Amino acid sequence: PVVPLRLALYGHPDSGTYWEQYADAHLKSIGFVPVEDWGSCYMHHARNCMLIVYVDDFKLVGRRNSLEKACRLMTDAGLQLDLPEPLGDYLGCGQFPLDVSAAEAERRLEHTRSLLDPSLGP
Repeated sequence: PVVPLRLALYGHPDSGTYWEQYADAHLKSIGFVPVEDWGSCYMHHARNCMLIVYVDDFKLVGRRNSLEKACRLMTDAGLQLDLPEPLGDYLGCGQFPLDVSAAEAERRLEHTRSLLDPSLGP
């Protein structure tokens, strides 16, 4: 017998695609905008956050109070997220917390935005 699957089967060739489509639809519905030509990367302009989705790992970058609000948006939209974990290796690169002044954070954010959205200018 053949029946539709309600859940992805681990190891099924299309399970990754189905998950990607599911997560993408939920993220777009709450204001995350895909970064052009940079798959699995999203910006949430109202929250000043950038999100990278790698399989089932979500890496969210932004100001501390924005991160909490963006996480709440995702869970309210139906994405089941684990509690945040300490920084560590990601795709083979070490990560660590960095405290910068508000002015420096804004400068870095504007630079990143200009790289991700050429219409914003240098």
